[in-house]
Amino acid sequence: MRFLISVLMAALFVSCSSDDRTITYPDTPGLAYAESEATLTDTYRGLRASMQQADYHIHKELDFKEYAESHGKRSREAKMILFSNPSLEVPLLKENPKIGMEFPSRVLTFEDRDKFILVAYNNMEYYSRMYDLNNMGAVQNMESSLSQIVSGVTGNMTMKNETAMVGKNTITIASRRSFNETYNTLRNIISDNPEMSLLAEVDHQLNASTVGEEIRPNKLLLFTTGLLEANLIDRHQLSVMDLPLRLLVWEDENSKVHVSYSDLYTIKDRHQMEEIDKLSEIRGLLADLVISASN
Repeated sequence: MRFLISVLMAALFVSCSSDDRTITYPDTPGLAYAESEATLTDTYRGLRASMQQADYHIHKELDFKEYAESHGKRSREAKMILFSNPSLEVPLLKENPKIGMEFPSRVLTFEDRDKFILVAYNNMEYYSRMYDLNNMGAVQNMESSLSQIVSGVTGNMTMKNETAMVGKNTITIASRRSFNETYNTLRNIISDNPEMSLLAEVDHQLNASTVGEEIRPNKLLLFTTGLLEANLIDRHQLSVMDLPLRLLVWEDENSKVHVSYSDLYTIKDRHQMEEIDKLSEIRGLLADLVISASN
């Protein structure tokens, strides 16, 4: 009898100790997230399948753990899907072409330090404040679609962090060149630089036409610069929510051409990081690149 009681107590202890982890939810401003009940692999595959069924177009899939390790840095599991749905994006692009910086949208499946699996994306309220969007119906439509997919895949409700910390995520300058000349020059500079990798090109105007809509020329370049991104991942896992780096060429209502690009200081501030090796250098490189292509 005494042996049986001992066995039961031991079993109870093991049962309790196996579930004694307490999840620490991410505190990144503007982040929406949900804990998954499945493994990382099953969660990621389910997310991809759900996007395909919901008529999202998947542009790129990124493995940030693999990326960091290829540059001698560390990372826990973190996989991102970059995707778009033009019918939801067009109303926002018409209001502010610079929101094209954030499309395709990004959803991250990741393992936190306590081995919990979460799915995260940048919520649309965060973007609406960053880009001064007033079409709240369009903002809510996009947010609802993202939230439903994440909740459906994870089996949990989506939670959202406050958006009080909202910087202007982009730096914009006017170009003296034509739209195509500006875009092609930027693309060629990136392609010809051995330290940069061009990941994807997104033509928002072309995508809009697939759903019967017309917008002004608007094209995005997504790229990496090597060690900077690996340093960011190594320092703060969720900094990948602001990656990859982006350059947007767009035309305004007066047919003037502009170039917008990622402000790396906003990334540093959002994720509460101190100075990151290569950050100031790459920030200057991006400025020089854009000025060269615009003059």
